[in-house]
Amino acid sequence: MSKYALLVLLVLVAVSLLAEAHRGGRPQRQNHEGRVRTPRLAWRVRQFMKNFRFKYGLDKPGVQFSLNIGGNNQNWWDGPNVCETNTSDDPRERNDEISLDVENEHHTFSVSESCDVTETVYKCVHTKTMGGIDTTTTMAKKCCKGYTRKSTDYGCPKEVHLQSLNNTAHSLGLQQFLETAHSVDLTDDLVTGNFTVFAPTNDAFSEFGQDMGSVLIVSDSMIEKLTAKVTGVMLGHLTTDVITTSSMHDEQLITTLSPLNSKIRINFYDNTDTKVMLANCQRVTSADNMATNGVIHMVDQVLSPVTKSITEIISKDPNLTYLKTALGRTALSSALREDGHFTVYAPTDAAFRQLDGGVLDRIFNQSTCLKEVLQNHILPNVICSAAVQGPSRTRNLLDTYLYLTRDEDDKLFVQDHQVVASDIMATNGVIHLIDQVLFMDRAMGVLDIMNNQVPALLDLVRRAGLENDLRNAEEVTFFAPTSEALSNLNPAVLDALMNDTTALRNLLTYHVTSGVNPAKLFYNNQRLSTLNEGKEIRINTYSEMRHESPRYAQCALIVSSSARICNGVVHFVDQVLTPPSGSIMHTLRQDPRFSRFVELIRLTNLEQRLDEDDPLTVLALTNEAITNLPEDIVDALRKNNIRKIEKLIFANIIPRTICCKAIQNWFVSGISYLRPINGELLTVSSMYGVTSIGRATVTECDRTATNGVIQVVDGFSTRLNRRRFSWWRYL
Repeated sequence: MSKYALLVLLVLVAVSLLAEAHRGGRPQRQNHEGRVRTPRLAWRVRQFMKNFRFKYGLDKPGVQFSLNIGGNNQNWWDGPNVCETNTSDDPRERNDEISLDVENEHHTFSVSESCDVTETVYKCVHTKTMGGIDTTTTMAKKCCKGYTRKSTDYGCPKEVHLQSLNNTAHSLGLQQFLETAHSVDLTDDLVTGNFTVFAPTNDAFSEFGQDMGSVLIVSDSMIEKLTAKVTGVMLGHLTTDVITTSSMHDEQLITTLSPLNSKIRINFYDNTDTKVMLANCQRVTSADNMATNGVIHMVDQVLSPVTKSITEIISKDPNLTYLKTALGRTALSSALREDGHFTVYAPTDAAFRQLDGGVLDRIFNQSTCLKEVLQNHILPNVICSAAVQGPSRTRNLLDTYLYLTRDEDDKLFVQDHQVVASDIMATNGVIHLIDQVLFMDRAMGVLDIMNNQVPALLDLVRRAGLENDLRNAEEVTFFAPTSEALSNLNPAVLDALMNDTTALRNLLTYHVTSGVNPAKLFYNNQRLSTLNEGKEIRINTYSEMRHESPRYAQCALIVSSSARICNGVVHFVDQVLTPPSGSIMHTLRQDPRFSRFVELIRLTNLEQRLDEDDPLTVLALTNEAITNLPEDIVDALRKNNIRKIEKLIFANIIPRTICCKAIQNWFVSGISYLRPINGELLTVSSMYGVTSIGRATVTECDRTATNGVIQVVDGFSTRLNRRRFSWWRYL
């Protein structure tokens, strides 16, 4: 719907509401018959809305509308000589290997309905999904047989004279079809039987004859074989049911009379100026040509019998051996053998040979990577080449977009790679051959990502002897420091790491966790076990103000350019992650700068709590900071006043993990107040590079521990003696 049409609709709704409100706010007037009179403006608006019809396409997302101002206000399909048909497809179960939502689909129930109205048909397609099984029911209202209508008619008042299928085909100029039918003794059947006929045009039969080539008849058996083949092809265009387009729906399979039990797949596309109908990916040029004993749909190509699944076609093609091997190593091979409606953009052997040898080996040797590369080439619906008239996009089995286009020379491309052969029909979909593999980041390994984005990190990995481990690892999550994070590393620390490969190895393995952990699934205080034995990475999220807030790993910000890779996922972090040496209490004990603060903690009996696993944030004072405290606080500390010391220490311990960057990004994270264990409310601020929590200013950020984080501050977050408010001071 255009923005102007939407604006008009909103204005009309507003006017309608105002008119109703106006009517409800005054006494209703009556006419001479005693009936309540409707204000004229409200009546006009309601009549307009009554004739405003929403029309949903089968494939095209969005809303279209049509207006019927004036004339008969009734629906035309409620008029005379309109017949209703109801058809149901057999329930179809989804295969887990090709589902976009395997985890949830077997536990959900959903119902959807889309309705479409044209000049001659009103149709609604009702789809019910329960337990992973789809059931589709189609209701259609159309002119009864022998009647037609104009766009302004109510119902179908005009009677038309119908002829037999044979005579109807003759009037449509289908001479080649009739001659071929006569050659295989089908003429009488077209007169007496009831059929739906997908009749190829004369040009289509000419091309079909050229494709068959010249045949030298040398024996009766050869004649019999040729006749049987032509008969099979012709019967593959006929079905005993009378099926008009109003009874068809997208992805419908129509069983033909072919001795090979072939079917015709129907597809509708709304992404062009006019709706496109295809039969086995061939364009239907003229539909619903009614006859006394059936209906004719004209197609622009002869429909060859379709008898093999996608897997069977790929297995028999000598140019698709790489793809055959790849599918055979995953469960996708069996999935593409079953019923369904798929599109496969199949890379040829030449396309696979263009890949680097190392990349090709990694793809074929890692099952997860191989499956995702293949899923990138498969769509969960049938997209014929005729459906692509310009730039468009469609989702694949990875739920990511593939971009399709057709250039001025009528060449078809997917992701800028050319389609070299199109519309190879299978019983469960269609195959298009492409000249390159649809490569993506997911097909890359962690070392490839490093090489492309952080080469310095790859150098460290090689120096630590981890290159082969990361190349062969499966299902890992790597927290990769950015180039800026590595450049901010203390030069002395970096030199020490370069001279101590064991320490470097321990540092880098701390950045790797087992399992694939995408950022969108992270939750607050989640712990991830790393390859550095016994060490964990703590994840923190803050979402008080936003649905999706930044994520932090050991208080390092996970930047937005996280990448899904072949053997896991890479999250880029803005600083190098340092493995914690122990709990908060252990970390404070190990640093002599906090010796006086540790003594104060012991006086308050909090030492054990700071050794436990509960997530905490401790605002820790150095010995120097304690020396520079106000005189009343220093006096209380000197006298070991336990009550006052407890008040000060308790106000500096917060029962949650609070990272500095979360405070600095307070508008995003939503952190403006914190409540320490004494219940007091502390104001949080970060301005001009100064971060404050209560009355304390943070001087050193984010010393992480196994059970939380230490923020080094210049004082206590609360007053020792809070002033009481008095009116007398202002009198």
